[in-house]
Amino acid sequence: MKEEWRTEPPMRKVMNRPSPWLLASIFACGCGNPELVAGRWVDLQQTDSHAVLRNLAASSDGRVFVATRPGVLRSRDRLGFERLGEGWDVALVAVDRQDHVYAAVEQYEQSPEPLRISFDGGDTWAAGTVPAGITVKGIVADPSASGRVYLVGDDSVGQGNLYRSDDGGANFARISDWGGVLAVDGDGAIYLARYDGLWRSDDQGVTFLLQSAEPAGANLSPRFVLTDPGNAGHLIVGTQDGLYTTTDGGATWSRTDPGVTSSSCSVIYQNAARVPGSPSEIYMAVNAAGIYHSADNGLTWEAKNNGLTGECINPLGIGVVAGTDVVVYATILGTGRDAIFAFLAE
Repeated sequence: MKEEWRTEPPMRKVMNRPSPWLLASIFACGCGNPELVAGRWVDLQQTDSHAVLRNLAASSDGRVFVATRPGVLRSRDRLGFERLGEGWDVALVAVDRQDHVYAAVEQYEQSPEPLRISFDGGDTWAAGTVPAGITVKGIVADPSASGRVYLVGDDSVGQGNLYRSDDGGANFARISDWGGVLAVDGDGAIYLARYDGLWRSDDQGVTFLLQSAEPAGANLSPRFVLTDPGNAGHLIVGTQDGLYTTTDGGATWSRTDPGVTSSSCSVIYQNAARVPGSPSEIYMAVNAAGIYHSADNGLTWEAKNNGLTGECINPLGIGVVAGTDVVVYATILGTGRDAIFAFLAE
């Protein structure tokens, strides 16, 4: 494939020793040289005032990729970052089981195709086989089948479409006109959370069946669906209205209330990710409340916001990195600039 992107010189490294980290990209102003303190978020000052940090993904060897407005940031050591790409506005990144990296590019007049793929860890990039004009909303690898990747994208009139690749992203084919918040269970079942409920497909996206009208609904706006690698059918769904759990694939639901309140900001359960190798541990981004941690598979939650100040702490995305250290990234909306923060685990 034709090479499309090349790396730029590495950004300044800000730490020189390994530690058990929790890292977050936060839309805030950080000042002074970082000094890590256990249990407290610290600004690593990795980005400039023009960066808009979004979601992240990690490869099996510990490389971290962060979606930003000027392109993709990559860390080879999970501490220092370098910028990849040609300045495209990247809305999200994802990594599949083969460590292929996917970058969804916002569609402007001067932008390239809506999907870029790297088969060599971000050194070079090529255009994906998703039609021009599609706005990529989600990319998820099937944990039950190596090489199988699903993509949800809206067309020019906002109609959702579901695409599938069976060759590790080399080729995507449209399989149905379904859109929504995408998740794939450990048994290969596909879930799409939409305004009208949670839908499931057992034939790789060809057909869908409604599981329940809850927890999604006209006023709930589902934001994420978190699957459980060890328990098929156990799902946690975050919405604009609350946090819901099912253990039977969506037939019945229970409300999981972390006790989040806000007097002046809208509480939205925005995104969540499990700790690889320790699936009962979950980190969650909650608009108006910051970062929450659960050690018991979502039954109870504890705020992890020491060092994140402000009336409304608004994280937009979050992800957890595997390895000897636990690393969490989140994009948090505030004032000033986007930045990468670090939280030293206690």
